[in-house]
Amino acid sequence: MIMVLAGTKDGRIIAESLYEKGLPVLATTVTEYGRRLFKPGIDIRTGPLDKDTLRRVIAENNVDTVIDATHPFARDISETAIKVCGECKIEYLRYERKKAKEFYTDIIHVKDFDQTITVLEKYQHIFLTIGSKNLDRFAAVNCLPC
Repeated sequence: MIMVLAGTKDGRIIAESLYEKGLPVLATTVTEYGRRLFKPGIDIRTGPLDKDTLRRVIAENNVDTVIDATHPFARDISETAIKVCGECKIEYLRYERKKAKEFYTDIIHVKDFDQTITVLEKYQHIFLTIGSKNLDRFAAVNCLPC
């Protein structure tokens, strides 16, 4: 069984492509909304995956390969999957999107969320695409007045 850690359009496309080729696939998504986006027929596990839960799901479904197609900022699940796959001695593959710098030339690179907050205070308008997990950290950003 191939487990696809989805949660992105890319993950859904990978899982559906493998399924259409007749391969056994188990897709995972954190939300019910993510579940509803999949085509019928694919086995889907919904909900967060901590280390113990991931290990159990792998064992119960005879998973021999994990494809990590989670969001680039979903570092926790990626680190967990790498660790669990190593412990279970199964293959871990990471799908990587093209880097944003290949599309845009005026990107400001920052080290972490703390540095991001400092940099954002120099701007009047900001648009965040970080997901909801760390969004609360940005609520108090004091942008320049318009």
